[in-house]
Amino acid sequence: MFSNSFYYYYKDSEWLVIESRDQVRYLVNKTGLNCFYLLKSYFNKIHYYNDLAKFVQDNSSIDGMSDLVNFLSDIKFIDFAEYCPSHTPDYTIKDLAVNDDLCLDIKDNEISHNLPEHIQIDVESLCNFDCVFCIRGGSKKYNSNLMLRVDDYVSLFDEFELMGGQEVTFSGGEPFLRHDFNEILLKTLDYGFKVNIFTNASLINDNDIQVMKTIRLNRLQVSLYGNKEDYVRFTGTDSHDSVISVLEKLKANSLDFTLTCAVTKNNFTSFAYFESLEDKYKIAYNYFIEDSFSPEIRANTSDMALSFDHEFIISKIKPIEPNEDKSGGICSIGANFIYVDIVGNVFPCYRYPFAVGNLHHRKLSDIWLNNTELDSIRRINREIRFEECEVCDANKHCMRCIAYNLVYAGSLRVLNKTTCKMGNYLYQIYKRSLRRENEGR
Repeated sequence: MFSNSFYYYYKDSEWLVIESRDQVRYLVNKTGLNCFYLLKSYFNKIHYYNDLAKFVQDNSSIDGMSDLVNFLSDIKFIDFAEYCPSHTPDYTIKDLAVNDDLCLDIKDNEISHNLPEHIQIDVESLCNFDCVFCIRGGSKKYNSNLMLRVDDYVSLFDEFELMGGQEVTFSGGEPFLRHDFNEILLKTLDYGFKVNIFTNASLINDNDIQVMKTIRLNRLQVSLYGNKEDYVRFTGTDSHDSVISVLEKLKANSLDFTLTCAVTKNNFTSFAYFESLEDKYKIAYNYFIEDSFSPEIRANTSDMALSFDHEFIISKIKPIEPNEDKSGGICSIGANFIYVDIVGNVFPCYRYPFAVGNLHHRKLSDIWLNNTELDSIRRINREIRFEECEVCDANKHCMRCIAYNLVYAGSLRVLNKTTCKMGNYLYQIYKRSLRRENEGR
C-alpha cells in the first residue's frame, strides 16, 4: 500500500516527513502523525482501495484521519494497482507541504539532542575478495554465535525508527555473502528508511536484483577494482567479467548504482579503463595519498599511495569550497550517525575504535541516549579547541576528527597530524584551482 517511491521518517515526535525520490519533501504535523501511526499499524491488512475506504470510515471520528489519507493518496504515497476513484481533497495543501527552512530547523534541533539520522550496519565481516588496498583491512573473523540475527535487526529498525532515523546503510565485508541478507532487506519494507548497500557485486544474482527493486533502495555502491588484467592482482580473484555481467543486469533492470573505483600508483592502466567507462556508468574515484588517512588501511599499501602531483589528482579531484562552519567547529561524533558491527557493537562514528555498547546487552536508544561514556566523548568534543586550528590556513577544509586524535595521538584531546594533513591536502587543491581560474582569465 505504501509506495516505495517515497521515504518517510519521524522527527521530534511531532512531525512526519515524507520525501519523494526526486527530493520533494512534505511535512505532516502531530495530528497527522498520530493518524499515520494508526494507519501504519493496519497497513499490512489494507490490500485494496475498498479496504482503505473502510479503514477511513471506521476511524472517521479521529481528527485529521480523512485529511491525511486524502493527502497521501493525492501524492501517490498510498498507491494501489487497482483503479482508485478520483476525489477532491478537503485538506489545504499548504498546511502539509514542507517548509524547507522548518525542516532544517528540526534537523538542527535533533542533532543538538544527538538523535541519529543514519545508521551503518556491517551485516557480514568476511569478504570473498582479498584486496591489497582494502580500507577495512580485509576479512575480519567473528563469533558466529554472537552475530545479529534477522529478529535482532527488526528490533534495531524499530528503535531506530522511533529515534527519528531515516537512512540505513548495509556494508561488510561483503553483505551478499550472508545467506539471509535478502530477508533482512525485505524487513526494511516495514519502514520508510532510505536503504544503501555497499558491495563488490560479484555475488549478486537475479533474485537479489528483484529484492533490490522491491525495497526503498536509495544508493547502491559497487566497488570496481580495475581492468581484467589488474583484477587478480588487486582482489585475489578473477571476477572482473562476472562483475561486469552483473552491472549490465543492474542497468537492464533500471537499478541505479555508482561504481567506486580505486586508483593507485600500481593500476594506472586501470585508471585509463575507468575513464573509458565514464560515459556508460556513474563513476566515483577512491584514492589516498602519501600516508593512509584511515587506520583500517593495510600498512603495506603505503607504496601504492598517489603523490599530490599525480596526473589523476590533477585531472580528476575537484576542489571543495571552504566551509566556514568547519573553522573551529565541532566533530560530528556521537551526533547523527551510528555504526554497528556484525556482533552488535555500537560505535559513535565509523572511525572511533572502541564500542560504547552492545545490542545484546542494551537497547540502541539506551546506548545512544543514556550513556555516560558517550556523553563524556560529546562533552570533550564541545570543549576542546586547538590554537593551531584557529590560525591554520586549512581550517575551513579540515574534517576535525577527534576519533583520529585517539587513534593516532592516543587521546581525544591531542591534535593528530593525519587530520591536519588531509585538511591541508584539500586546501592545496583548492588553492591550485584558484590559480587555474586566475590564469584562465
